Amino acid sequence: MQCRLCETTNPDDNMFCESCGTRMGGSVPAAACCTCGAPLSEMDSEGFCGGCGRRLKRPDSDHIEVELLSDFAGVSDRGLRHNRNEDRFAITQSSDAFAIVVCDGVSMSPDADEAAQAAVQATVETLNEGLAKLEKSTTDLLRAAIRNGSQAVTELGKRKSESPSTTLVAAILRQNRVTVGWIGDSRAYWLNGSGAVQLTRDHSWENSAAAQQAGAEAQRAANSHALMRWVGADAPDFEPEILEKELRPGGLLLLCSDGLWNYAPNSEDMAALIASASKPGATALAVSRELVEFARAKGGHDNITAVVLRHSASEGPANGG
Repeated sequence: MQCRLCETTNPDDNMFCESCGTRMGGSVPAAACCTCGAPLSEMDSEGFCGGCGRRLKRPDSDHIEVELLSDFAGVSDRGLRHNRNEDRFAITQSSDAFAIVVCDGVSMSPDADEAAQAAVQATVETLNEGLAKLEKSTTDLLRAAIRNGSQAVTELGKRKSESPSTTLVAAILRQNRVTVGWIGDSRAYWLNGSGAVQLTRDHSWENSAAAQQAGAEAQRAANSHALMRWVGADAPDFEPEILEKELRPGGLLLLCSDGLWNYAPNSEDMAALIASASKPGATALAVSRELVEFARAKGGHDNITAVVLRHSASEGPANGG
């Protein structure tokens, strides 16, 4: 059930909205003011009333959609349980090169949404500049871009009492080669008629040397998905992991946060999910929406981001609208 006031989705049996406290089924206050009488001009950027603190409007960042081409688009959504969306993403194109950046702000850190935004912005700015000049290899460019994204979060942390942090995964697709770089557990997949290949390897405790030594039972422990690496002033290492892969045309590149892949953790699950979402004639935006709705239908316990780049020919994605 959706709150008529702040548009938050709540369980059907809720009497009051979990976000703003409004009685479910109640009427929306007059457009001129909050129920406390404060004018809507006093509402802050997060949608909270300056008079009583009631949330009157969800921020635009709760649901973000960007479509660059019919074969290149992404969607990010708050999900159903988190109070705000701390995921951010960016997509860009320069000549025959296409780039994606996805960041998932670490919820246990303060201002995680700001960390994700700072990392995305600095990374994509470096990618845009580098792809326009093409003076570096895609590996060197991606490494430099992620380092700049990491530095932006570090600088943000210097202005905070505590250190905000985020994960980061980025990819460059140029002709028939993809270059992927990442820190954390946001993922990249390549999917074609043969199935799905997870290009990234989560920087989690489960994949650490300690877990390998502890054995399978320890890997199933509650902390198995705990991050071992992230982007932030307190991060143990700013160096991204980089992978390059030659591709055959006729596939799909997916970058996503764990709000999606937690509901399809194995490559086989993700391949089946993409196949189900890729209806005949579906654009990249339609596929991205389907992936987000899948995660919401499964419970939406985390923020969800899915970015799709379809590689249909050797020259890259189609330019149709």
